[in-house]
Amino acid sequence: MPRQRVRKTKIYSWWHTPFLYLYRGGSVAHYTIVHYLLLIVFVGGIAIGVGFLIFLGASKVFEFYTEDYADTMSLAVFLISLAVSVYFAEPIRAVIPINLLLLLILVHIVYVLIRWYVKGCMRSRGYY
Repeated sequence: MPRQRVRKTKIYSWWHTPFLYLYRGGSVAHYTIVHYLLLIVFVGGIAIGVGFLIFLGASKVFEFYTEDYADTMSLAVFLISLAVSVYFAEPIRAVIPINLLLLLILVHIVYVLIRWYVKGCMRSRGYY
């Protein structure tokens, strides 16, 4: 029984093949230039879109944080957690192999989430 051949296709063949027919009369150099220009425009457009979405998300988080949680209590918690992470840097690194700056940011995020939860509980009970 003869073996069937498996056709290999490239990932980008859905937009790659029409340009083969459009530039069939041109040289390979023209085709290559058009191919890479279209690739740069396509990937650049995706990168700009993702960057814009990240910017929108970061601005919403910044706005949320500055409305309710940018106060002296948050600053005090941040400075205390910074002092603890600096003083106990070696034991922390021995137990948890994590970047200490990342750990400091995660501690502050957990603090804000706890504070957000407590504020919601107090608001639902009528304290706010």
